[in-house]
Amino acid sequence: MSYTGFSTPSIAIINQIQTLLKERYKEGFPVIKEIIQNANDGGASTLHIALVQNLKSKSLNPDISHPLLKRPALVFINNGDFSDKDERAILWFGADLNASDTSKVGKFGLGQKSIFHFCEAFFYLAKSSKEKEYQAFVNPWAKQVDPMNPVWQDIQRPDWEGISSTDRQYLTDYLQAQGLIQADQQFFVLWIPLRQESDRDRWILSNTYPNIDSISHHLSERLDVKVATLLPMLRSLNTVNYWIASDSGRLEKQFSVSQRHDSESSDRDSLEPNIVRSFDGGVNRSDNQDFVQYLGKEIKLENNLVKTIYDSPNWPQRLTEDDKGNPKNTPDKPDSHCSAIISRTKSSAQTGKLLIQWAVFLPVADDERDIAEFEQIDIDSKWDYTFLLHGYFFLDSGRRYIEFLKGVRDGIEEVESPIARQWNEFLVAKGTLPLALSALWNFIENLQIPEEEISLICSAIAQSSLYKSQIFKSGLCLNSAIVYRIHRSGNRWHLVDHRSKPMRSLPTIPSKQIWQTLPQLSKYAEDYFLIDPKKSNLFDSHLWGHWRSQEISQLIDCQLDLNSMSDLDKQEVFNFIVSVLESVSDKKQLILAINKDAQDAQFIKAKVIQQNTSTNYRYLSIRELENAQQEKRIFIDTTYYSQDWATALAEALSDTQIFLVEQRIALILFEETIRECNRSSCLDFLRLKPKLSSLGDRQNLLRKLI
Repeated sequence: MSYTGFSTPSIAIINQIQTLLKERYKEGFPVIKEIIQNANDGGASTLHIALVQNLKSKSLNPDISHPLLKRPALVFINNGDFSDKDERAILWFGADLNASDTSKVGKFGLGQKSIFHFCEAFFYLAKSSKEKEYQAFVNPWAKQVDPMNPVWQDIQRPDWEGISSTDRQYLTDYLQAQGLIQADQQFFVLWIPLRQESDRDRWILSNTYPNIDSISHHLSERLDVKVATLLPMLRSLNTVNYWIASDSGRLEKQFSVSQRHDSESSDRDSLEPNIVRSFDGGVNRSDNQDFVQYLGKEIKLENNLVKTIYDSPNWPQRLTEDDKGNPKNTPDKPDSHCSAIISRTKSSAQTGKLLIQWAVFLPVADDERDIAEFEQIDIDSKWDYTFLLHGYFFLDSGRRYIEFLKGVRDGIEEVESPIARQWNEFLVAKGTLPLALSALWNFIENLQIPEEEISLICSAIAQSSLYKSQIFKSGLCLNSAIVYRIHRSGNRWHLVDHRSKPMRSLPTIPSKQIWQTLPQLSKYAEDYFLIDPKKSNLFDSHLWGHWRSQEISQLIDCQLDLNSMSDLDKQEVFNFIVSVLESVSDKKQLILAINKDAQDAQFIKAKVIQQNTSTNYRYLSIRELENAQQEKRIFIDTTYYSQDWATALAEALSDTQIFLVEQRIALILFEETIRECNRSSCLDFLRLKPKLSSLGDRQNLLRKLI
């Protein structure tokens, strides 16, 4: 033999399947996702998932012959079209006929093989829109005994042979009787006989499923919720039914999830470039209306960077076949479509959770920890929320991870950035994330979510790794922010365009009295976004503006005299002003500005101690305090010890007031120049030779000094 290619023994296929299942595709819901994806790619509107216990029974088909049809089975039925090309794709391994078709989610031609988690071989039946019928038994253990004869045999299990026309009729009769297919309509059936202990001497994996109960819990906890959450991203599929056979063999519906008739889904084909489209709706579960509520936003990016990346000679290509069966390199699917969908459903637990899932139409990871693609945060709510963040990203071939997403999140730079990273990073930062906060806010408005619940949602997002990443946060807040805005008309959550006005941090307003006492504050509330920093505001901290000294001096430049107010109000105003003063970083400039604009505003609380007078409080101006400081008769009010010294000093003076001010206001206005009232500071004051009282009134101070 002078010229040949490689032959592929069945054991090589088995080894590839085992690697695929162990390293790429997980058991359970990831398999369901692949089936949903395939149904949607086939144009199906309805998918049935059924657990069948046994077809060979007196009440069903006692004469069925194929041994694997006598086993419990997991069955998928959809009403999509089927073609010769689809049949080729099922029988291919590791290649994709749809490599360049952006209308289909499937990319690698491997996902459907994930069903081998449950079986050793499978059947499929189909009927096309042209009424052509298809059927096959697919057994990866089979081999061509004679390379020149296209007949496949399983030598170890010779009874594992092709499906007979009689058995096909039994299957179609059974499915028609259950109402899952119609004789005059197109359909596709994937019949998966479950792996049994009798397969032990030769099996792909060691997990077995003796009955349908043993597999039902493998499909997913809250399967209805997970399926319903996917529907808004699907082009055609809008209904999924789940059936389990009763003891009699009759299928009983466990749930049906379907989009509400007036709901909208993602529709990337109708998008104008760079124009954001919104869509919303609900998914019903059997009799439960709006079982899942959702709202999404989507965009298709088009600019010079998109073209530059795609036109790069390093743009990934995949090997596929043309219509004549010749191999050809095909550029990987280029699509700059991005979307963000927020949805919610009632929690089945005592408290809710927020799920953040990255997706290429469907989530790429499920229930995994310490990855960038999936995150769960507990939330003290009766609702479960899901954020689905989609872009047409480059994935690993197991559709579990977005290439380079973790590195982008963590800000890990690469010396030479691969084209796949450039593309993914561009979609993340400019497409997907900038849609998220706007989608969330529209969702909040549509459902009239109360303020307390908004706080819980924002708090959960603020705790997430997504938000803690500066790269991701910059994308989230590229165009907008969700903040708790302080305003005279009332404080509440808002979506704001942070480019339209500066943002300023403001302490919580204790009462409406503040707005009357500080009228400049109302103007600031219109000119700025005044934000409560104690709330979980969602914004890019780089855009946070600090109060300028002149702004604060203008705030209190109103001939302010807190002495004329009630005790409660003036204390509230004083505390508020001090908190505002503390937010100014340049204290020296602050003092200069106040001295210029608000020198006579009486807003600084001081404890007044004077001979033969009970201790009281006054509100002083900067001018009054500076005079007292120059005369060294102002001290920090720290402890009882400090007041004791101040009382003794006041008794020794004639008609002189001693002032004690709170430490935090002293540090703001006078930095370290004001001291505690003690022996040393009293001696410094006495060196100024103040007018003293009678000798008897000086005794207390003298005893303390000696």
